[in-house]
Parts: sequence; C-alpha cells; structure tokens
Amino acid sequence: MSLHTLKDLLVDQLQMLHATEKHCVEILPRLAKAAISPRLASMLYAHSDESREHIKRINDVLRSLGDAPRDPAEGECNEVRGVHKDLIRIIETTDSDPFVRDAALLAATQHLEHVEIAGYGCARTWAQVLGYDEAAIQLQKTLSEERKADADLSRIAETLNRKAISVIAAF
Repeated sequence: MSLHTLKDLLVDQLQMLHATEKHCVEILPRLAKAAISPRLASMLYAHSDESREHIKRINDVLRSLGDAPRDPAEGECNEVRGVHKDLIRIIETTDSDPFVRDAALLAATQHLEHVEIAGYGCARTWAQVLGYDEAAIQLQKTLSEERKADADLSRIAETLNRKAISVIAAF
C-alpha cells in the first residue's frame, strides 16, 4: 500500500493493529497456559477476550473509512512478529524456573502492549485530525483498554519479579 495521504497512513496503521490483535488472540491463551501465576494467567485470558473486541472495533473503523481488514500476514509489523517469536521461545523453554519464565512472559507481553499503545495513539490522533470523530472515539476506547492492560501487567510484575529474584537467592 502506498502512503500518499494521512488517511492512507491511518488505514495502514489500522491494518497493522488488526494483525497485532489477531496475534494476541492466538498467543495470549498459550501464554496463560504456560504461566504459573494465576493472576497473570487470568489477566492474559481476559486480554485475549478483549483483543477479540478490539478486532471488531478495527473492522468497524476500517469499514467506516471505506476499507476492509486484510489478511493479517499482509499487515504484520516486524516488531510484533519478533515479540511473537520471543513469546513462543519463552513458552517452549522448559528448563527455566517457572517464576523467571513468568517474569519473561510478562515483560514480552508488556512490550507488545507498548507497541499497541503507540499504534492506537497514533491512529486515534490521525482519525481526530482527519475529522473521523466516531473512529477516534472507538480508537480511544481501545487505547484506554490497552493502557489499563499495561498498568495491570505492571502491578502483576511487582509480585512476579520479587518471586523471580528469590530464585537467585536460592542458588
């Protein structure tokens, strides 16, 4: 897709966010199953459900702009693909302490949240500037939910990181 206008850029960003949310729906339940922390697992399952809602919103916003979601592979962001690979590697690492693995899962998930926060923030602002008020409102809803997920992960990290540090003390 060529990026000649700000609307082109907005649509491109929405396509990347669509691909990212599709990845989240796929990976977050796997992360939840791999987590030892019930709080982390619960949060990851809940955020996977939330990601399904985000996909619906993106689809609605794209339709309102006269576009449609593309195959997620076409909109993939290299950074998200890298985080996705990191998460798979962490899940498959069986020789690490479960608390250390949870800390790694949490850190990589938070990295993904930060990518989403940046993406939704840009998309919301571009929608506002372009006068797509309803799109901006929907994108702001998702941005607020992503910020809340990031804050929840930070709170969980405070406990998990302490448990992971106790592993060092045990050696």
